[in-house]
Amino acid sequence: MNLLALFVALAAAAFLARVPAERLGWVDGVRRVLDHGLTPLIVGCACALLALLAWRAASFTPIDHDEVAYLLQAHIFAMGRWASPPPPMPDFFGQAHVLVTPVLASKYPPGHSLLLAIGALFGAPVAVVFLLNAVRFGMTFALARRLSDGGTALLAVIVLLLGKDPRRFASSYYSELTSGALLLVCWYCLWKWRDTGRRGWLLGTAASLGWIAITRPWSALAFALPIGVVVVRDVWRGGRWKELGLAVAVGACVVAVIPLWAYGTLGDWRRTPQLEYTRDYMPFDFPHFGTVATQPRLVPPPDVAAVNVSLRAVEQEHTLGNLGRQAVERAYALLDNVFPDPMLLFVAAMIVGLIFMPSAGWVGVTTLVATFVGYLAHPTWSTWTVYFLEVEPVLVFAAVLGLSVIWRRLAHEWRRDAWDAAPRAFIATLVACLCFAPAVADATSQVRNGLFNATIERRAFQAGAAALPHQPAIVFVRYGPKHSPHMSLTSNSADWPHAPVWAVYDLGPRSEELVRAEPGRHPYIYDEAAGRFFDLRP
Repeated sequence: MNLLALFVALAAAAFLARVPAERLGWVDGVRRVLDHGLTPLIVGCACALLALLAWRAASFTPIDHDEVAYLLQAHIFAMGRWASPPPPMPDFFGQAHVLVTPVLASKYPPGHSLLLAIGALFGAPVAVVFLLNAVRFGMTFALARRLSDGGTALLAVIVLLLGKDPRRFASSYYSELTSGALLLVCWYCLWKWRDTGRRGWLLGTAASLGWIAITRPWSALAFALPIGVVVVRDVWRGGRWKELGLAVAVGACVVAVIPLWAYGTLGDWRRTPQLEYTRDYMPFDFPHFGTVATQPRLVPPPDVAAVNVSLRAVEQEHTLGNLGRQAVERAYALLDNVFPDPMLLFVAAMIVGLIFMPSAGWVGVTTLVATFVGYLAHPTWSTWTVYFLEVEPVLVFAAVLGLSVIWRRLAHEWRRDAWDAAPRAFIATLVACLCFAPAVADATSQVRNGLFNATIERRAFQAGAAALPHQPAIVFVRYGPKHSPHMSLTSNSADWPHAPVWAVYDLGPRSEELVRAEPGRHPYIYDEAAGRFFDLRP
């Protein structure tokens, strides 16, 4: 289907080369619609709505334990706390990416969860996800339009919706949604600052980059390098050092949330929850090469221990000697997860697009390279490409730009300095957009089915736990042989003392210790293999 869409667009461009330009006056009306100031908002909301509708079938349920950890912290923040008190007997309450001693808190930096907390206050953190997606897709359209034209920008957004990563993680609680939206806002503010010279746009750049730093610090370093080069160069040329000082101050104020978070959570501004969790459970989870011999300070929960086994195997292969091979594997996985089929054709178009990329677009390209190189130092699975979600629009825009160049060549309208003066190529781009529309609908349906199937067990467990006849209750989860450690049913509540159900690990004979310690809670066992709850006090 995608190959047919591209072929039809190419044929349209070649055919239109024979049509006199004066017969295509109606194109200006369509172009004005795509160039309207509200069009990015409409495009962003439409794409965000697609992601929301796909997720609705799964009741906006998180899949992976990363998402559950972000949601937990969002609910803690919504209660006006940095952390909740620790639950009794932490071994039972262990949760991936969550501290259960000396406090209950997510390990992740607070930027994403602080935004989700706004929605959590109203019982709808998914509303924040909708807004973040609207910003991501809307700003992708706006920036692509400034670099090319409205038709190319619209096609870029459509192709982005067809990629595996963009369509899957748009319906999730991953923090890359926040950092991805803010990176695009940061680029837009930078561009406006250079266009207008107004100080407020530079402060917006600094504030956006600062919030990225309190969301995904390692990514923020990669993002800051190209932006910093552009800003310092312009400040140097214009002698605008006062503006730079104010921008640094604004960014520093935002980044100051990190020591506040550390102090509010653990009572020491030097001890962040992320560092504490790494030492306690995953002492090898940081950028490095080779094997780290340090052992966890605490016994990891069963699911974390299973993930550690997999990551330790990855770590053993993650050496400087294997860096070239791993770079190729990760690059292939990234391209495969960003571009729809036929992937190689889009890669070829991307190469063409990079050749003819406008100079402003190279800020995005260098950011993409810096991010990819930065995460090469992190030992992880080559197929885990969510780390690059923020910069994936750069790859898609480069490919669509390449297609636009090809269409303009075929239509005899190629002028590198005039993107608007090409009505024939513009029509070919619109034809491509229309031809790709059924593929977008099909991709949305695939996401909906995938999310529904991936969350069946969690939704059934939560519904069954909520319907237990005796509450408050303790549910000891006994996992089956096919259990995925990435999809835990054991999780904590931000207000666990008043939670109607505790979902904890079944630790065999030790489970009776928690039953005796909490006589006011009725004990149950959930057998994952059987999919049933069993009353321990019938």
